[in-house]
Amino acid sequence: MRVVPTSLAIASFMLLAACSGQPNPPAAESNVSQTAETTPSETANASMEKTSLTDLVLVDANTGEEFTLADFGGKTVSVEVMSVTCSACQKQHQNTVRAYEQLKNSDEYVFVSLSLDSGLSDAELKQFAETNGYDWVFAVATPETIQTLNERFGQGIFSTANTPQFTISENGEVSEFSTGFKEPDVLVSQLEKAREE
Repeated sequence: MRVVPTSLAIASFMLLAACSGQPNPPAAESNVSQTAETTPSETANASMEKTSLTDLVLVDANTGEEFTLADFGGKTVSVEVMSVTCSACQKQHQNTVRAYEQLKNSDEYVFVSLSLDSGLSDAELKQFAETNGYDWVFAVATPETIQTLNERFGQGIFSTANTPQFTISENGEVSEFSTGFKEPDVLVSQLEKAREE
């Protein structure tokens, strides 16, 4: 249980560092040493959690309804990790808007933006999405989600200035995450390719 607060602290520091352009904080190294001291049972539990990313409960900020990424089984899901204060994220969202417009009438694709903002309420995230005209699924990452993201992808997933994104195939397979700005056509092509595999 001690891993959750540590992961939250790391994610918060990394989020600030990512958006401010500062290097990763020393706290990240302390997490490595703590991870090395875990017991076999803790390691086994962590391994189990790595495979449960799609089963973690989130709340759709736009509707207030609970969901899991597994609920989108049979569909290809694009997940963008973001922050409402990150200018790079908002720049990428402009590309996502155009990609979403191309695919929104299809029942085969879902877009999810996952906010790492600590203390952000669902109502505030909903307001952010509405103000910017973003019409896809937005959710605030829970502590369990942050822990699982860290365990599955490593700390790079928290660098929102690098616009991290990953894809979940229709059969529930989670891709590695990628970074960098993606033009609308690239996003669409990436999702269509994931669906064909």
